[in-house]
Amino acid sequence: MLSHEIRDQDWERIHGLLPAENTGEGRPSKPNRVMLNGIFLEGENRRSLA
Repeated sequence: MLSHEIRDQDWERIHGLLPAENTGEGRPSKPNRVMLNGIFLEGENRRSLA
């Protein structure tokens, strides 16, 4: 697991708080876990630039 990826135990705690994935309306989205990992990665990148 990379440092920006959410751990399984943390994912189990929060996945029910996120909106439903791929409701069939509009363009298909990425899975919530992938999106959240991307947000964490962006935060790490910004932190390393500061």
